[in-house]
Amino acid sequence: MPHHILVTDPLHESAIEVMRQAQSKGITFTAPGKMAREEVLAAAGEADGMVIRSGVKVDAEVLAATTRLKVIARAGVGVDNVDLAEATKRGIAVMNTPAGNSIAVAELAIGLMLALARNIPAAYDSMAAGQWDRKSFMGTELRGKTLGMIGFGRIGRPLPSAPPPSRCASWSMIPTWRMLSVSLKSTAQSWSTWIPSMPSRITSACTR
Repeated sequence: MPHHILVTDPLHESAIEVMRQAQSKGITFTAPGKMAREEVLAAAGEADGMVIRSGVKVDAEVLAATTRLKVIARAGVGVDNVDLAEATKRGIAVMNTPAGNSIAVAELAIGLMLALARNIPAAYDSMAAGQWDRKSFMGTELRGKTLGMIGFGRIGRPLPSAPPPSRCASWSMIPTWRMLSVSLKSTAQSWSTWIPSMPSRITSACTR
């Protein structure tokens, strides 16, 4: 009997292609794009596996509509939109892809540092208001600055590291990190925090 996968949210074409190739092994799938809750409820009974993102809440009602679901795969990090207790009670495994967007978030941190160091948001607002005051928004270079990181997990690691040239070395920055150090904020010209123990992940970068 073929196994059927229900994809409730839009996925990258490369992920869809993996499922197409699996059809030769008895895997079928439905991937209509973003599905409404009513559509998910109607289709859940035929799914052996479910691939979700953040658009659909897989709560007790959705799980009750399933009859043969074995696994829920979250294409992303958070599984807060899945009723984990109910899934466990029904013997349904819940998986995620924690490293899927680590590089993208690390690069976003660099983008935020650049924006803050060079006053880009304020300069944009000034120009949008019809002003041209570039001397007030010159900011500072990241070159030669020390980047301090509190925490060195999945997102913290790619920030200073490979592939070559390293993301920090591209601006001649010097990375240093601590798992927990308040004094780092006063010694590093630029600092970034990645603290997964907080209720919601903090991803902030600032420069002085």
